[in-house]
Amino acid sequence: MTIGNVFLTTLIREHRSPAPRHRRPNAAGPGPWSAKWGGLAMGAVCGIGVLGGCGGDGAPVTPEPPRAAAVSVSPESAMLSSLGETVTFTATITDQYGAVFNGSVAWSSSDPAVAAAGRAGRVTATGNGMATVTATHQSLTARAAVVVAQQPAALALVSGGRQEGLPGRELPEPVEVMVRDAGGTPVEDVTVTYAAADGHGSASPASVATDTDGIARTAWTLGDLRGPQRLTASAGEGLEVEIEATAVLRLPVVPVCDRTPAVRDALVRAAARGGCDAVSADDLAGIDTLNLAVAGIEIVRPGDFSGLDSLVRLDLSGNRIAALPGTVFSGLAAMRSLDLRGNRLESLPRALLSGLTALAELRLADNPGAPFIISLELLRTDTTRLGAAGPASIVLDVATGAPFPINLPLAVENGTASARRLSVVTGETLSDVATVEGPAADSGATRLVPGTSPSLPSGYDGMELRPPAPLSLFDPSANTATYRVVFDATWSRSTHPADFPSGAHFSPLIGAVHNDGVIFWALGDTATRGIEVMAETGGTGPLTSEIRAAMPDRALAVINGRGIGSPASATISGITVREDFPVVTLVTMIAPSPDWFVGVNGLPLLMGDGRWVDEVQVVLYPLDAGTDSGTGYRSANRDTSPRQSIRSLKGVSPFSDAPIGTFTFTRVAG
Repeated sequence: MTIGNVFLTTLIREHRSPAPRHRRPNAAGPGPWSAKWGGLAMGAVCGIGVLGGCGGDGAPVTPEPPRAAAVSVSPESAMLSSLGETVTFTATITDQYGAVFNGSVAWSSSDPAVAAAGRAGRVTATGNGMATVTATHQSLTARAAVVVAQQPAALALVSGGRQEGLPGRELPEPVEVMVRDAGGTPVEDVTVTYAAADGHGSASPASVATDTDGIARTAWTLGDLRGPQRLTASAGEGLEVEIEATAVLRLPVVPVCDRTPAVRDALVRAAARGGCDAVSADDLAGIDTLNLAVAGIEIVRPGDFSGLDSLVRLDLSGNRIAALPGTVFSGLAAMRSLDLRGNRLESLPRALLSGLTALAELRLADNPGAPFIISLELLRTDTTRLGAAGPASIVLDVATGAPFPINLPLAVENGTASARRLSVVTGETLSDVATVEGPAADSGATRLVPGTSPSLPSGYDGMELRPPAPLSLFDPSANTATYRVVFDATWSRSTHPADFPSGAHFSPLIGAVHNDGVIFWALGDTATRGIEVMAETGGTGPLTSEIRAAMPDRALAVINGRGIGSPASATISGITVREDFPVVTLVTMIAPSPDWFVGVNGLPLLMGDGRWVDEVQVVLYPLDAGTDSGTGYRSANRDTSPRQSIRSLKGVSPFSDAPIGTFTFTRVAG
């Protein structure tokens, strides 16, 4: 009895333990007895009638074996400020009892162009934007948000430093600085402000957004003071770089003997010297006319005309010059007449005429590229995106430099401007900045309509002024593009040999042009009714209704395409996207199948600088909608309850690891 009492007391202590009512098999309990032995002891007690109310036949209850019940991800979100920066997420699997469950996790990203998911939850920033990182164990998923927003971390001079120029004149080369993030990758659309020290001239534009290469460029006109001058570029707090230049009375002079032979000989004749080494700087500065017509010249080089401070007339007609360096005429501020007729020029480089502020005659006829187009363009310099909110900084750009004074009237529709005329003086490339603002209320785009461009003055030929196109501001819908998508289906017995079905085909394609305000499907999400019907039957009606329900604020248009066999291909043309609706979604059912499909979700076609992607190819792998429990191509209908999330079937029987096809989006207009 003593032993029995001790045994009973122990069992009662075990029975009253606060441990969970269902233990995993063979797991140690809180008392000295394992679950196995505790169960046997209770059976023994019930068998001898010591404890009442045991009920049944006294057999122990077998706990359910542990199984994976949930996945969680930590942290829940991450912000990355440079491309190449990484963050490591941790996934935890728990069983139905809340205990940690050992199992492998697969990591994926909704947009690898923004965040690339690698092994062990390591995610790398690859582009600006938002992405969802998903951890998957069997049919269980958990997600975390990743935001990549490059932040300026470094500013450096790229080119245009340590130049020499004449006081009060624009330097021959533009000043270029680059903005980089902490990882060293260029950052676009960052405003860089240029400011010259007192008396050290000015920069135009004074404020400019970086381009896709992270470059912000400006033209620096030196001050009237002779000697060193400074220009500061800044891109936010703590990011500054100082650029130095020197104002000189004369530009550096290339030794006459080192110049193109025909130019060298002409200078010797004009200076009336016995040889090239006898020509002095004063000799060069006194030459006002240089006749190089029909001299057999095929090339001219930078510096060929340096030191000719008083040159008024330069005749290069009747030669075989095929290209001109952009700085070949730098420093010729006194030149009034330039004759390039009868050469082999096909184009004119940017800033060719920059600094030729006295020019009054320019002959370009009888060249293969004549009439050369002198393009005028309205540029927004505060950002690269025309649809961005205002105010906007607008300049008139003349890429080659203005051959004569250009005054362009500017009409403003649905807004205001600080100037109604943009003017570029002879020898300059940019006008002063006009500030444009939209209406007080959000009532559509502000439109800038240029007036009539001036006609060619007397003394000018072989060129044509092309007026700028009207510019729409503050309206994302004005920036559009048109795409063609080709669906190449590669699903076949050779790529996916396991139980490959007869009559393999894809249902009619269905999709949408939309914005980030709506998601029609995503890995890890539960399928909507529209995705369910599409994946199980190929029907497009419910998904079409979901897309139309998102119009007009979140969706722009429905995309439809024909169904095809496999392997085969199909093309959908005329997909128009806008800056405010820049993404596409497209899906099609794998048939026959229980609920399998392929597709792309929220593919962005607009880059951060406002330019449209030229071409992008999406590799397609099979997906399970999670609405039917069939495991084979021709499984009987059996609804999944509760529904599972959408997941990848790459490498899951009957599929192999091979793709099932591709979508290729190609820009054809805009």
